[in-house]
Amino acid sequence: MIADVRLLNRMEFVAETLRAALEALPAAAPDWLEQTMAERETDWHTHAAAVTAPQPPPSPDTTSPPPPSTSSASTPGDKATAPKPRAPPTRADSSSTPRK
Repeated sequence: MIADVRLLNRMEFVAETLRAALEALPAAAPDWLEQTMAERETDWHTHAAAVTAPQPPPSPDTTSPPPPSTSSASTPGDKATAPKPRAPPTRADSSSTPRK
């Protein structure tokens, strides 16, 4: 348990040191920071534009449906010739028949 607390304490020190360094950076090197951030922003926008760019539509050859077959045999999955499911039988109204 003590080792876990020690590790957590060290991680807090690292986070605090990083925060302090990032807060001091604009005062220490404002020109470098501005140039670096502009480059990173451009890189990020270029990457984001490439990722979110609309894809070209597929070629017409792949979007057209296949031509209808000339054979008269139907396939098992053919909806036009498949039998329609039957409705379940209805029960007589229970209020009209006396209960025993």
